[in-house]
Amino acid sequence: MSPREQHAQRLAALDVANERRSYRANVKAKMVSGERLPDEVLACGDPMLVGMTIEQLLIAIPGIRKARARALLSRGHISASVTLGELTARQQGFLLNELRQFRESSPNYQRFTQAVRA
Repeated sequence: MSPREQHAQRLAALDVANERRSYRANVKAKMVSGERLPDEVLACGDPMLVGMTIEQLLIAIPGIRKARARALLSRGHISASVTLGELTARQQGFLLNELRQFRESSPNYQRFTQAVRA
């Protein structure tokens, strides 16, 4: 492969990576604004999100920060560096259940989503 072809290949890979990062940022912003629910994002199987770590997804949820995310992952025996594409069915089921419980029981999350949707 010539240097010119290598350069073109690198630029194409950079474009794909930037597109994926932008898409993920947009999804996280929609979760923060209440347009998308975290459990929808987790269950959708979107190919643009398979490289996103589960910790990034959890931290984007209003009311969950790094410590709470790590505690939740620890309860499910899930590594923080696992990507959405690497989750097993058991891990995904555990997280879906935990996120639904959090959404229903967290007054901060309920207040936040009600304020955004109003």
